[in-house]
Amino acid sequence: NVVVPEERTVSVADMANGRARGARLHAGPLYRTPMLPILGLAASMPAVGLARATLRELQQEIPGRESYLGGPGRVDRASIQIRLARALIEVGQAEWLLREIVREVSEVRDQASPDQRVRWLAAAAMTVAQSREVLFSLSEAGGATAHFLDHPLQRAVRDVNVMASHTVFDLDQRLENYGRTLLGLPPLPPF
Repeated sequence: NVVVPEERTVSVADMANGRARGARLHAGPLYRTPMLPILGLAASMPAVGLARATLRELQQEIPGRESYLGGPGRVDRASIQIRLARALIEVGQAEWLLREIVREVSEVRDQASPDQRVRWLAAAAMTVAQSREVLFSLSEAGGATAHFLDHPLQRAVRDVNVMASHTVFDLDQRLENYGRTLLGLPPLPPF
């Protein structure tokens, strides 16, 4: 039973469009930036960063790992070398895509068309999905030890899987919505 004064409220629709009261009061460009691209970017960056950090950690760990069955150590296995190389390229692609979205959002802010906003969110969802796939691949390269509760790789896999499960990053929904705009159909709400 508490009344919140009108001047202490913000319309979600206005925030979603980058036209909240703060955009009129403050010169900073962030106030004119639509909420969803910012939330999508802010929530997807940790997935890419986690994939990159985990890759770096595994890269340092693998040379010291011996094979339990004899034969060549993990560092000499071509399958692990290939997974690490692929993972590094894929994480770089995801990071480049995020940087490109940030550049575009920064250029157009509240002047973005619904099609641009839908594309940005689909691209952010794609970077989270790419990060998850990288981590799944690395967890296979890491062997059974990588799934122990005290190993950082299993935590990274779980964390990014949770991120990818969030409705904002539901890749099928984001791609469907982007595909609609590519075919001249209007995007589905909340755009």
